[in-house]
Amino acid sequence: MSDDAPVKTRVLIADDEPLGRARLRMLLAQEPWVEIVAECADAPATIAAIRNRTALQEPKRNALVKITADIVAGRGFASEGAKRNFLAAGYDATALKELTVGIALATMGNYLDHLDPTPIDPALTIEAR
Repeated sequence: MSDDAPVKTRVLIADDEPLGRARLRMLLAQEPWVEIVAECADAPATIAAIRNRTALQEPKRNALVKITADIVAGRGFASEGAKRNFLAAGYDATALKELTVGIALATMGNYLDHLDPTPIDPALTIEAR
């Protein structure tokens, strides 16, 4: 990446034990690269927090989210506009390649799961799509 500002990873803490969440919060708060964005005590609250996300406040992160969606929707292709916006937000060509590799690995994992499906926890079946 081209700017000197540290990139923070947005973290949602999910644990049914209050002490577990508190310990995770304490440990993660010490890391300069972590931004805790939410805490949830159960699976339904966690899924709702992820599904109901709003646009990120940071333009750079929004550019990352948008080009990721563009690459996935385009089955590996990104529009020139999405690429321009990504680069204008402060990312470089190497970051675009790294992102594409990450998407490819996630896609391969999905394909492998189609060959040998992992069973879904019955408690979460209602949330499966």
